[in-house]
Amino acid sequence: MTKLIYIIGTSFSGSTFLDNLLGCNSEIISLGETINLNDYVINSKKCMCGEKIEICQMWTDIINCDKKDKKYFNEDYLHYNYYKDLAKNKDYLSEKNKNYANFLFSNYRKISESNKKSILVDSSKNLNHLHLLISNCPDDFNICILHLVRHPAAYINSAKNHYPDTSFLYRLIEWYNSYKNFNNLLKNNKNLSITIFYKDLCNDSLNTLNLVFKIFNINKVEELPKLSNLGKHIIEGNPTKINFNKIYYSEKWKKELALIGKLMSIPFLVLFKYFYYKNK
Repeated sequence: MTKLIYIIGTSFSGSTFLDNLLGCNSEIISLGETINLNDYVINSKKCMCGEKIEICQMWTDIINCDKKDKKYFNEDYLHYNYYKDLAKNKDYLSEKNKNYANFLFSNYRKISESNKKSILVDSSKNLNHLHLLISNCPDDFNICILHLVRHPAAYINSAKNHYPDTSFLYRLIEWYNSYKNFNNLLKNNKNLSITIFYKDLCNDSLNTLNLVFKIFNINKVEELPKLSNLGKHIIEGNPTKINFNKIYYSEKWKKELALIGKLMSIPFLVLFKYFYYKNK
């Protein structure tokens, strides 16, 4: 049985950092955001190891697939095209979508077998991608859902730094919808799941990771390796955190974020906490 830990949450939530930390367990291999694989292939982007994706030792076997599967590496299957359409029709069990899901699981299976790891981590954070996987999950896979939450003010500050023209309200609604959609997903599925907080992940990394491992029935780890030794072949994500040997929790948003952003985040945080503890 292959276990797939699927990370969901907003962008700028620390998912790449979490993905890499999970990879400190010898049973686990971190993949990054596999939803972007065809974009990497089409545009010959570099894996985080520094090699172009088509010659990276992790991804070569998947890219050099059978002729019938080559179609999945064209623009029709770029995530911002394919999953946008899937979000509209939500027909996860159509013949086309079943075949694509089978292709995705065959990729996971190849990685698991070639790396001799029984647990994979995918930090794609796309609910339609996750719905597709859950709806078409084969008997030899078990999908566990890991929800990562960052303080809303910290999130909109990071988002604002990258996309200055985005409104605070738009980002806050996106932040809250991430949690709401996560809960809606769980109502209709029985997959093992856990919510963790970015602050806990930074301030108490080892215990937070071992809590995840306990929930997902994975052997715990006694210590964390240096972060620079992790994430050699992950796709996409923010590599900043994995280049530091010391884990830290930054609160620079308290100085950088405009007062209006801080004030606007308060009702969203209160609402989240109410429903989180109510449903816990």
